[in-house]
Amino acid sequence: FSVLDAHIDLVREHIQKFSSETNIPKLCDELQGAVPLPRKILSRLIRGEIGKRARTNLQDETINTVKKYLEQPSHAEQPIVKICDNIQQETTTPIPRGVLYETVTRMIVLKRQKQVNPEQKNTVRQFLLEHSKLLGDHPQLCNLLERKLSIPRPVLYRLVKGEEIKIVRQMVSKEKQQSLRNLLRNNPSNNEAIDEWIEDCVAQSDLPQRAWQCFVLAEKIYIKSRMQRKTAKKEQDV
Repeated sequence: FSVLDAHIDLVREHIQKFSSETNIPKLCDELQGAVPLPRKILSRLIRGEIGKRARTNLQDETINTVKKYLEQPSHAEQPIVKICDNIQQETTTPIPRGVLYETVTRMIVLKRQKQVNPEQKNTVRQFLLEHSKLLGDHPQLCNLLERKLSIPRPVLYRLVKGEEIKIVRQMVSKEKQQSLRNLLRNNPSNNEAIDEWIEDCVAQSDLPQRAWQCFVLAEKIYIKSRMQRKTAKKEQDV
């Protein structure tokens, strides 16, 4: 049995309508007539949607908690582990350590990244252009750039990836970029077609395969993020 987008939409709308209901057998009973899927598959689909909704709510709450803590300038200068410890001690609602650590790290990196000046960005870009054979090898690039720039490693890592994507994107025609996005949007599990796209780019450029693999991964994340935003907006409009 194939799970169609229409099946997912029906399950998602029902769960949103009865957001407080988490009894999966009961939800299966209610959806069985409307969604023509075997009960086992339907149950798995419902469980997945409930879990996704719970994770989204948890992430929103965590982001708000971290934002509030980092409003104090002195807090933002603390080590990430200490920030996590303090937030867990101060909050009444438990936040899983992994979720909290990931959120704090992302927000601290974004905050510090805004402090990177144009000259530092240009240094990174020029270095990547001069060492194009290393594109995709982010740890090695960061190791070499740390000798030139005094930037925290997480910020440098993110900066390297961002500038690398810009460089690679400039080497791809708009038509070829669109063909990749269509492929990732409509058939993201077609690894054979994705590999062919990468091999074609490697053959037509001087960049290593790993650079194109990183580019494809970035495009996957971009498309997934857009689809999630569209889904969230659709749910808000219902």
